[in-house]
Parts: sequence; C-alpha cells; structure tokens
Amino acid sequence: MTSQPDCPFCEIINGNQPADVVAETTQYLCFLDKYPVTEGHALVVPKDHIQQFSQLTGTGLFSFLQRAHTEIREEFSPDATNIGLNNGEEAGQTVAHLHWHIIPRYAGDIPDPTGGVRGVIPDKRVYEEWISPVDDLVVVDWTTARSRVTRHITPVFGTDRDYHLR
Repeated sequence: MTSQPDCPFCEIINGNQPADVVAETTQYLCFLDKYPVTEGHALVVPKDHIQQFSQLTGTGLFSFLQRAHTEIREEFSPDATNIGLNNGEEAGQTVAHLHWHIIPRYAGDIPDPTGGVRGVIPDKRVYEEWISPVDDLVVVDWTTARSRVTRHITPVFGTDRDYHLR
C-alpha cells in the first residue's frame, strides 16, 4: 500500500487521524466526510495513494461503491443520492487523493435539484436552457445538445408529446 506524506486521506487510512468508517476492504475505505454537505455525506478512497482516475488499477471498485452506497442509504435513509468524482484540480478536486463522494439527498435540501451533478457548470444545470418548449412543440438547439437530446427528451417530456428537432 502506497502512502503520501501530508495527505489527509492517507493519514486516515494509516490510522493516524480519526474517521467514522462506513465500510472497508483491503483495497478501499469509505468514511464520513469531515465537511459534509448533507447528513451522511461519505467519501470512498482507494487505500493506495493515487491522484487521478486514470491511475486506478485492480478490481472491486464498483462493488465497493455499491456496498458503501447501501450502507449510507440504510444508516441515513435519504430520499436519493448523488455519487460523484472530482478528477483533477480543474474539476474541483481539492485533496490530491482519488475519492468519490456519496452525497445523500433529502427532499427540500435545496429549492430545485434539477440537473443534479450538472450543477458543477451552473449555466448547464437546468435542461430548459438548451431544450425550450414552444406551445406543444419542443425546439432543440443542435449546436449545444447534439447526441444528448435523444436520451433526455423522452424522460423529460414523455412519449405522448410531439417534439421537433431542427
């Protein structure tokens, strides 16, 4: 297991700093975030110190994320969850140790949760900014939507509504 001096997550993994552990295997650790955005906000980290997703090796990540997610849901009973990864400084990663956030979401925790993780780019959070209804017609701007349109139109507007792609 590789470790990095002054890494707060390595300090937790090595037992030098306290943490509320949710789940653990030989490869991964899940613990509650020291600065939670909601009750039950947890972090999943590989025990080897790596900084970016492209450096990840081995197996078992997805099954561990599922296990940690189940533990969080059972303990905190959220209405929904966001699971996300800030991969690199430009994506918002503030600790240079690869980690996933499991963020429990509760009805009313923010006024409008539409767009979820799309909120990392505030102007793109709400779909209506690039899909705009006009009477019974939906006009899609292909310059920004492209391939994302087809997988969003049906869930957002249903199958019983006419729409036009131009």
